[in-house]
Amino acid sequence: MGRRFAGCLVQAVGDGELPPALDAGETAEFIFSAWQGTLLQMKVAQSTKPYEVFDRLVFQCFLNPKGRTMSPLKKEMK
Repeated sequence: MGRRFAGCLVQAVGDGELPPALDAGETAEFIFSAWQGTLLQMKVAQSTKPYEVFDRLVFQCFLNPKGRTMSPLKKEMK
């Protein structure tokens, strides 16, 4: 799974969506680890707040350097 995600990041860098200095493998590992931590925090806290923070930081900040508006996943899942 990590390789697939890293491949997506490589493609995004190639398409100019992410900075060329981004290390795709390292970034994929970091995001995957952050996701695992998010899942654990959600279980312990019995709350979706950790997911909301993860979503905002990873997908709306770190992987969205051009500041594009993205619809939250929660709305799409309803």
